[in-house]
Formats: sequence, structure tokens, C-alpha cells
Amino acid sequence: MPSKKKKKPATNPARGFATVSVPSRLKDTTTIPDASAENDEHFQDAKEEARPEDPLVSDNKSKAETNIPDMSPDELEAHFDEAELRAIVDDNAARVKNDASRQVSRLRNERRQLRLQADSASVKAMTGQLVEGILYAHPTLDWPSNYRGRVSVGKAQFDETNFLLKLWTLYEVLVELKMPSVDDALAHVLSVWFRNQPNEAVDHVTGLFEAFEWYAKNKGPNELPNYDTGEVAITAEQGELDEEENSEPATTTEHVVEKHEETTDDLSVHETLSEFDLSDSDDDDDPDSLVERWVRLQTLNFTLEEHKNASAYDSRKRKNDQRLQAIERDVLFDAYQAQQKWQLIHRDLDIERARANKHKKKAIQEAQAVPVNAGIELHYEDDAILGSMFGNDESNSTEPAAEASITVIVKDFGTWTGIHPRRLMEEICSGNMARQGVKYTPLQVTSFSARMKLAIYWQSKTVVNELVASCLPYGVHFVQKSKSWALEMRAIATINSSDAEAFLATLTIFLLDAADLTTTKSLLRLPKVWRDLCADLKKSLEGAQSKEDVVKLKGLRSLIQAKSSNGIVVSTQSVHDGEILVSDSELPARKKKAPTRLHAAEATEMWLRRAKSTAFEKMQVARRDLPVFAYKQDILDSFEENQILLICADTGAGKSTQIPSYILENGLRQGRDLQILVTQPRRISAVSIAGRVSAELGEGKNDLGTPRSLVGYTIRLETKTSPSTRITFATTGVLLRMLQDSPNLDPLDCLILDEVHERTMELDLLFIALKQLRARRPSLKIVLMSATVDASKFSNYFDNCPVLNIPGRTFPVEIGFLEDAIEETLDINCAVEGPQDEEDRLGVSDSDEVETKSQIQSSLKKYSVSTQRILNHYDYMRIDYQLILKLATAIATKPKYRQYSKAMLIFMPGIAEIRRLHSMIVCSPTFSSSWIIHMLHSSFSTQELEQAFLPPPPGFQKIVIATNIAETGITIPDVTVVIDTCKEKVMRFDERRQLSKLTEGLISRSSARQRRGRAARVRAGLCFHLVTRHHHDTRMPEQATPEMLRLSLQDPILRIKIWNLGSIENVLSSAIDPPTAKNIRRAISKLRDVGAIDSAERLTPLGRLLAKLPLDVALSKMAIYGVLFQSLDAVLTIIATFSVKSIFIEVTGAKSLPQSSFTRGDSDLIAAYDAYSGWKKACKAGTGQQYCHRYHLSQFQLLQVEEQKVQLLAYLIDAGLVVLDQDEQAALNRARTSRQRTPEFEIPLRYDRLNSDAIIAAITAVAFYPKLLRRESGKGYKNVYTNQQIQLAPTSPNKVAGSKPPKWLCYFEAMQARNGSLKAFNLSQVTEPMILVLLGDAEFRFFAGVVVIDNGSVRLKLRYWKEMFALQHLRQQVRRVVETFLVHPESPLHPNDIRWLDLMATILNDGQPQSQGGILK
Repeated sequence: MPSKKKKKPATNPARGFATVSVPSRLKDTTTIPDASAENDEHFQDAKEEARPEDPLVSDNKSKAETNIPDMSPDELEAHFDEAELRAIVDDNAARVKNDASRQVSRLRNERRQLRLQADSASVKAMTGQLVEGILYAHPTLDWPSNYRGRVSVGKAQFDETNFLLKLWTLYEVLVELKMPSVDDALAHVLSVWFRNQPNEAVDHVTGLFEAFEWYAKNKGPNELPNYDTGEVAITAEQGELDEEENSEPATTTEHVVEKHEETTDDLSVHETLSEFDLSDSDDDDDPDSLVERWVRLQTLNFTLEEHKNASAYDSRKRKNDQRLQAIERDVLFDAYQAQQKWQLIHRDLDIERARANKHKKKAIQEAQAVPVNAGIELHYEDDAILGSMFGNDESNSTEPAAEASITVIVKDFGTWTGIHPRRLMEEICSGNMARQGVKYTPLQVTSFSARMKLAIYWQSKTVVNELVASCLPYGVHFVQKSKSWALEMRAIATINSSDAEAFLATLTIFLLDAADLTTTKSLLRLPKVWRDLCADLKKSLEGAQSKEDVVKLKGLRSLIQAKSSNGIVVSTQSVHDGEILVSDSELPARKKKAPTRLHAAEATEMWLRRAKSTAFEKMQVARRDLPVFAYKQDILDSFEENQILLICADTGAGKSTQIPSYILENGLRQGRDLQILVTQPRRISAVSIAGRVSAELGEGKNDLGTPRSLVGYTIRLETKTSPSTRITFATTGVLLRMLQDSPNLDPLDCLILDEVHERTMELDLLFIALKQLRARRPSLKIVLMSATVDASKFSNYFDNCPVLNIPGRTFPVEIGFLEDAIEETLDINCAVEGPQDEEDRLGVSDSDEVETKSQIQSSLKKYSVSTQRILNHYDYMRIDYQLILKLATAIATKPKYRQYSKAMLIFMPGIAEIRRLHSMIVCSPTFSSSWIIHMLHSSFSTQELEQAFLPPPPGFQKIVIATNIAETGITIPDVTVVIDTCKEKVMRFDERRQLSKLTEGLISRSSARQRRGRAARVRAGLCFHLVTRHHHDTRMPEQATPEMLRLSLQDPILRIKIWNLGSIENVLSSAIDPPTAKNIRRAISKLRDVGAIDSAERLTPLGRLLAKLPLDVALSKMAIYGVLFQSLDAVLTIIATFSVKSIFIEVTGAKSLPQSSFTRGDSDLIAAYDAYSGWKKACKAGTGQQYCHRYHLSQFQLLQVEEQKVQLLAYLIDAGLVVLDQDEQAALNRARTSRQRTPEFEIPLRYDRLNSDAIIAAITAVAFYPKLLRRESGKGYKNVYTNQQIQLAPTSPNKVAGSKPPKWLCYFEAMQARNGSLKAFNLSQVTEPMILVLLGDAEFRFFAGVVVIDNGSVRLKLRYWKEMFALQHLRQQVRRVVETFLVHPESPLHPNDIRWLDLMATILNDGQPQSQGGILK
């Protein structure tokens, strides 16, 4: 207890009561209780205003200032401002304090829980230099991470009150969290708000994220709370203080609050007057201000008369007199006005003094002053006087008064019943972990009075607010340390010990209630007299808090007004869930030349002029011989009468060339200028038919696509049209792009869809779109054509549209099957042995597909025993290259086939098979001379494709090796022999594996009819189907399965969103053959996972790019990021491996898997790329086959990977993602059309600059996300999103025994094993930096030090605030670069964007900068 200076007992009993009637007054605290705030002029002004006036004159002064007409303009404005702020406080204080308290509690609980649940993130590259490089490399970050969108704000929308309340709440949170430099943080938050409108967070106080970001960037680790302990690091100075206080048990800091009589303290009077002087400026020369200062000085002198015995009286009085004289000498001083004002105030002061003296005398008469100790006088009060102890006492001193005597008020609380407050207080304390319980110490106990001291020791830090402690009653001395409290009854007593204990217990309960350590229910258990005491204390606290809040708001308002004085600068950007959403209206419209429309007379005249030309009349003879000519008028009549017409015409009828011409000729003859678009499934069909139609209209050989021609074509990367074009042949993809640009197809009058029987995904989508379009555009005529189609199904789908059946014109075809081919080649010895691949040598058949002996015997009785024996063990799913070569040799050399041998067409499933057969044929002696071998594939240029249609020179014969590109839509006139492998490569979607893959399978019987029809267009022909007759008739389907039922629905869904056709499920359900609802939902879910659509099924920029790539969306996303992150070679190689069988060959009995030789990067995919890269180097050295043999690799599959890479690059070029210069484009074309088995093309360095294992793994993680696995101790791997246990595939390098598997893995597919367990395939390692920078939607919880990915699926904790901010900043910038690229992929990256990618690469590579041209400095 502080020492007290004793004085002699008063001779006059009334002496001790001289100061009782004037209660002390709480000093106003500053607005921002932060030392750094003194450097801010706005807060400094607030502090000056907050300094109290002399408490002895405060009441009189307030009375003087309540006369509003007498106020100066500044005083009046200040008065209204304060009234407004007080109203704001009254209306909002409770809500603001509750919101702040809830926020603080949420943050602390969040930190405690998240840190326990989160995995530690290791970011080795996060050195101080790199962190600074990230934070200051590009300082123009204008929005925080939690911003989902920003809207334009104008000055008129600025709401100061709204800003004030938000800032007040934020201030309370930061103060309660004990954050440093609160004023600087608030200034930063306001700066952000004035650039971007405050973002309303659902679960966080507005501005909290911005404040935490500022702390993370600008404060060191020792200045901010430690993530694990929650405490700020202890400085050296604080450590010394702690050592001094350690002598007392469980104490670290000390705070003393004592209530005493202000009027008897000379120092107190001196300090009060000094503060008054500081608020009085001598520099103000305004006349009204001079009068006000003179009146205030007179008032102060009047008050000082009551303190003549104070040591500071003489000096203060003398100083005031000097100031009065200085004011009176000023020429601007109005003495008369000053005297008038002073007379009014002096009268009020006299009245108030008289009332106070009367009150004092009455108190002296009723008091019972009994000396209980030397120098102590007692003063008894009743309950009526108790109220004077609260609300008006506004002094807060740290030392007891140095008085000659101490007045002790003895209080009688009367008789009360109920639970004793001490018992209730002890229950509350024990519930709040009081370490040593509660200890009462008697200070003075007599028969008529008692004073006691209460000490409480806490187990954890328990501190109440200084403002709360200042509201304790007069005479109570309160000392609190971090883990102990002490309350002492110094100048107040009760009539007995029980009341003294109850009194101190009630005060303790009040303090606990203010510290939120008890409940209202506990307060209600107190007896009424003590409950009333608590109520009075709480009322006093509310008043003090209200005054403090007003002062706070003054400072905050000053800051807001200063920050808003320069206006509000904002930016506008549409952002949704991490992705920029682009509407169709925001995309640049493609500029197309509008066709020149002819008037009726002009159209008729043009047609008559053409019809009279010699070339036109000459072509009419051949046109009239076609079967379709006989149905010309029926076709035109049905066309005019119906909006949709279905024409079924057999092969050779002439539908593809004649019907578009008939419609155009009829329209021009009638004076109607028509625009007709005819779609073909393949480029070569569109080009060849366009040339044929142009010639039949009498146009010159080179007129196609020129202003001299009515015919043109548009295919991928090539267009030949002009304003005079009236019939345009195009691929289906071109029509899809037209629908995207013009949903109503406004430029067209007639749309003809040819070969609709193929039922591609694009055609089925077109059917859905056209069904909706016909209602919007009744004038648009639609014609559907096919040779083999289920006419009734199509007619019903298009509301019973009419069907015209037209017979074809074909010559007889001699048909042979596999058994016939074997029989015809038994006597053929082929000297050429083609390269045998592992697949050929194994010759393993699917047991379900191998024909039984009984089936063979029943259908092969007429064939030789040798043929039957071969067929008994024949694997018809394998392409027999030797048989094809023997059969071609037999046809070319045997006399019975001489009439057919002029030109042969061989159908193969893919480009790799075409090249392989080509190399075998050109090496055969039979075909080494006088034979021309052509290859026909969609990847070849148009010029090369056209070569196959030309007749060979005299004395030469030709062989055309083609895929199903030659099946329909084109005619090679001189072909009379077809060798059909009955196989094709198609994309199929495995529902179980959720994977689209290019597979080889059998064609349908309708396709077989189309293929053999190629041999009988101009004369009788010969066809061999290389399947048995039994298999052809019983195993091959009649029609091919529509792609919508066998492919992933991801691509059509993207098309639906691009065309704005409506709800995904509703649109797909309206298809001719609708997919299952389960597959639709799966596709939508996967598109959401990869970010192609958002939660509202709106298309994102990434989705628009994915729609341009004919790949699985995850692989397409990998390709896009491979371009952006400049690692294209590895990415294309990895994607290509998904399109072929495994490049690794399993060897029976081997001790290890072939993959184990390539355990690079803890990734199956990078291991495959490593094997491929080694093979490429070996091929350049001429040792490719030896390399494959040594490491058990399939050379055939590696060649297919190389070919697929070239094709994938072409897809990226078509989508506008990759731009090549002229030389690079020429090199790519050579690689695509190369007749060598190993097409070579080097990826330009600008697309392959950051090629490293970490970058490749990061791209893979982004593409496969959210298929993410986390290794759990002793439990294997678990999917972090589905919580399923997943085992690693046995072929994965990560499965190798003895090696430490990575903590995080991503995977492409998971399949269920026979035992029910899930096995993940195509695995790749994921590191914490990849997750932090690239994956999912991240929330950076700065106070907890945890990064939460996708609502808690992944939680990673970091060590330092600045590390958090640097990673968040880097993530924002990388995301901005990605979003910019997705919207404008054709634009080159800005140098700053490249720098951010280099910084990202450095982080992912554990601090190693790129060495391939990076600009990181």
C-alpha cells in the first residue's frame, strides 16, 4: 500500500467534510490509446479536444455554454458535432462493441482451432530477400485477396456515418487484439476503401483483412502476435520490467486506480489548470475568441478562490491575471461585451456555490464523525447519498492524496437476505480458474465499522479495462496485475465485516461482469441492495464509456474527413469466384464482309446469263444422268412448302452436289438471292464437293472462291469465299462458330446438313440448336441429308418433317471377307517383313471377342483346311499388316483381279497405321515401280489431299491409304478395289474411369456399306472386309453409337453455355438420343472442378478456351497452363501419353517395373516424360531401338506420342493459344505431312522457357485439382475432398518399397479394384508452395497464420505474418496474370507478368531461379 502522509486530527469536526460535496471527475482518455498516434495531426487534434477542463468549473462552464444563441460559430459547430456523435454512440455503441467482441472471440478461437488442424507448410524459398522482392516488385496492388468484385463508386455515394461505424468497429477489434500502430492501420484501411468501396464480409468486420495485410507487410515478427503463443515477442526493455516484477508472485504488469478527493490535492489542481492552459491558445486574434478567453479566465479565477491553500494557487492566479491584462490591452477586445457575458456567468456561479455550501452543511449536520484511527475521520452516508459516488467522479490518479487526514465514509447497507455476495463471487472465481482462491484481509474492524482488503490470484492473465476500474466507488483502491487483483477499502467502510466482505465481493462481481467473465444470471442471484449497487456501477460505466466513445469518434471522423478530402478513386472490374466472367456482349465481334444482295431482276438476269453459257450446258448432260435429277421437282416443291426437309439418298444418287445447286438455281430464276451453307463432316469433303459444284455451274477451274464464282468453302485455317459466293461448303465446326457469333444465323437463307447419319457430338448439338432456332427464324430453310439414316427417328424429332427417299446409282460390288482374303493369299509369299511391335507379337485376344470353333466350322465349310486352321486362332482385333500386303499383292498380280487393279483404296484406323502400311508397301517389290502410293488423313494439307483424287499418269496405278475420311462425302472416281480393315479410331468415354480416350474399335454395318460403295461409283468393283462374314453379320452393330452416348458431355455442355441454349440438363435431355442424367451431373461437376463454369453454371474465360480444344477438360486445362507457364514440350508429351497405350512394357518375371528406371520428380507423368526425352536423344544418335530394348519401352507407342504431340500443337494453334511465325508454321506443316515414322518439330523456346520438374508438377496439379491426396500417418492416402481412402497404383514410382512417399499427390483417375478399394493412377507430387500459390480458392487467415483452401479442405499454417502476405501477394498477381491470359490468350505477356511468373517459378523450385532466359533479377 502506498505510504500516506499523516496530519494532525482536525480540531473542527466539520473540517473533514469540506470537500465531500464536490466529487472528482474522470479524466477523458485519448481517442487512440497508441503512442504512434501522437505523430498524426488528426489524432493530435482529437487529443487536445479530449483534455478535460478544471473539474471544479466543469458544471458551471457547461451551464454557460448551453446558451446556444451566445455561442460562437465554431462553438456552435462543435456543439452540433458532439451532439451528432453522441447520438451515434447512443444508437450504435452496443452493436459496435458486441460486433467487435464477437469478432475478437471468433479470431482467437479460429487461431486456436486452425493451428491445431493445419499442416505445416514448408516454403524453403521464402528468404527475406525474396519476400521483399515479392512485396515491392510491383507495388500497384489495389485490392485485397478477399475482394470478389469491385464496383464503381462516386462521390455522392460516400456515406460518412457508414464509414465511421465500420471504422469504429474495426478500431475496437484491433485495440482488443492489442495490435500495434492502430492509427496507421486505420489510415491504410481508409486509403483502400477510398480506392475501392468497402467489401462487406459475411464473417469478418469490414476492413479487417486490409488491416491485417498492412500489419503483415509493414511490421516485423517481433511487433506482431506470435502465431503459436498469441503474444507479442518480448523486447529487452520489457524483459527488464518483467524481472523486476517477478519478485511478486504471478505478476507481469501493474495498474493502480485510486479514488480520492480531488479538491484536497495540490498536484491535482495544478495538473488540471495546466491542461486548461494548454487548451487556451494565445495565437487566436479573433475578437469573439478574445471575449471567450477573457470570460473563461475570469471563471477560472473565481474557482481558484476555493483553493487558496493550494501550493499552485499563487502562481496560477498570477499567470491568469497576466493573461487577462494582455487580452484587455488588445485593440480588438470588446470590454463591454465581455463584461455583459461575465455578469451572467458570475450570477450562475454564485447560485451554484450557494447550493453546494448548503448541501455541505446539511451533510455535516447529519453525519456521525467518529475518529477510528489517528488522522482518520468517518462520515456516515445513507442510500440517498450513495449515488454521488458514481457518474460524477471523473478523476483517475495513480497516487493517494497527501492529506493531513483521510475522510472515511461509513456506509450502512441495511438488513439484507439471500446468498452472500462473497459466496457468489468465490463460485465465479473458481469457475474462471482462480489459482489460490480468494483472500480477505481485515484492515480495521470496530464494533461500528469495518474496512477490508480483498486479493484474488488468477491462473491465467485476467485484466479489466482501465475505464472499468475507474468507475469503482470513491474510497476504493484497486490494483491489478496480469494474474492478481487487489481491492482495498481505504476511504470507505461498512458497519460490519460481513457487509465489507459483501461490498468488496460485489465490486469484484462488477469487474468480472465488465470483463465478460460472468453472466447476467449470476448478477440476478445477488440480494437487492448489492444488485442495485452493481446496477449503479454499470450505469456509471456506461456514461464513462459514452464519453470515451464520443472522443474516439471525433478522432476517427477527423481521419475520414482528411482521407476523403481528395475524392474517391475507384476502378471497375467484373469478378466472380476467382474467375473473370465474360459475357457475349463483351467479346469483340468478328468482322465479316456482308454478301452483296441482288435485286430480283438482277438475280434473274445473272442466272439466265449463266444458264446460256457453253460450260454450263455441257455439264448439264452429266448432271441429268444422276438419279437425283428425276426427283428435282419433288425436292424443290417440298423445300418451298416445309421449313425442314429430310432427304435419304443412297450412295451415288448425287445429293451432295446437286441439291444445293437445285435450290440456288430455282431461287435465282425466281429473283430470290439466296445464301446457302452446306456442312460436311470433313475438310476434304467440303473442298472436293465445292470444286465439283463450281465446275457443274460452268465456272472455271480456278474460279472457286473468287468474285467470278457462286461457290466457295470455309474450313479450318482456310477460306475461299467472296462477296459473290452464294453456296458455301464448310465443316460442321465452322457452323458451330457461326452459331456462336450469330445465334439466329441471320446471314443464311438455307442450311443444308449432309451426312447426318454420322451422329457426331457436333451434329447432335446442332440438332438441338436448330430445333430452337426454327421457332425464332421461320424463314430459315433447313435440309437434312444422308445415305444411311433412321429416317423415322429424325422425322419424329423434327415434328414429323417430310422425308424424301431417293435411290442411288452404284455398280455391283464383289464382296469378300476375312476368310476369302486368307484363302486368296495362301499362295502369296511376301518378302517384306514389317516392324513387329510388342502388341503384334503378344497377339492376345479378348476372350469375349474370339470366335468359337463351332461358329467357324458352321460358316467356313467351303474353305480349305489351312484357312480354317488359321481362323481358329486368329485375332481379328489385331491389324494383320502382312495379310493386307499379301492381299494387295494378289489383287495387283493375279489375272482374275486385273480389271479391278487400276486403283485401290485401303481403310486404316489412324495415321500411325497408315504410315506403317505405307512404309511396307513402298518396300515391296510388287509396288516399287509403276505404283503411286497416297496417304489420306485429316491432318494433311488440302493440296496433298487433292493429289489422291487425280488419276495417275499413263502406265501407273495407285493405292490410296486412308482413314474413314474417305468413307462418305468424297469420291475417288478411279477406285475399283477397297480393302477394309473394318476398324476405326474413335473417342470413347469410360464412365467408370471418368476418362475420354482414343480407342480402336469395329465400325458399324452401315459404315461398311459406305466403304464398299466407294469401289462401285463408276464401274463394278471389289471389296474385302477383313472380318469374318459371321462376325460382320452378328457382331458389328447396324448403326454407330451416337457420340453423345459414348463421349464425355463436358464439351457439349460448354457449347450449350456458349450458345446460351438454356439449362444444361433441359437442353441435353432434348437430344435425339439423350444421355443419362447421371452422366450430365458428372460432367457438370467436373467442369466446376476445373473452373470452366462457376457455381451458377456460368461460363468462365477458361471454359471458353476449353471449348476450343477437343480434349478432356483436365488435359485441355493442362495444355492451356503449359502455354502460359512456358513448359509446353513436357505438357504436350504428357497429354499425348494419355491418348496411347502405356509406353512401358511389363516384363514377366522382372524384379522391378520398367517405370522404376525413371523415378523423376515423384511423378508418374514426369517419369514418362523422362523416358520419352531419353528416347528422343537416342533417336538423334541413331540408337532409338536399343534404348527401347534396354528400358523396356514400346517404340510404336513412343512414335504415336510424337505424332499426337504434333496434332495437339495444331489444336492449340487453331484455338489461338499458340502463335507461330512463318518459318515455324512451315516446319510444323512438314512434320504433320511427313511420310517418315518419326515426325519432328521443336517447340519454340518462348513456349518452353520455364521447363522444370517443379513447374511441370505444378501445371499437373492445377489441371487435376481437386483430385488431391494427403498422406496420413499409418493410414495411407486419403482424398482431401471426398475423405475416401485411396491406394496408389502398383505401377507408380511412388509405390516403390523403401522410398518415402510424398505428403501430397494429385491423380488423373481412380478405379475400383475387385476387392472394392480405390486405386489412383497417373500420380504426381504436389508441394505446399504449389497449393499456396496456385490451387483452389484460398483464404489467408492472417491472425491465425493459416491458409484455408476451398472452405477448409486443405489447411496450411505458416510461421510469419510477412510470409503470409508475400504468398498472398504472389498468388494475387499470378492469378491476375492467368485471368488476363485467359481473356486475351493471343496477346503476348507483359514484362511485369513474365516477372511474376519467374518469381512463382523461383518459389516452386525452392529458391532456384530459372536459367533459360528468365528475367528474375
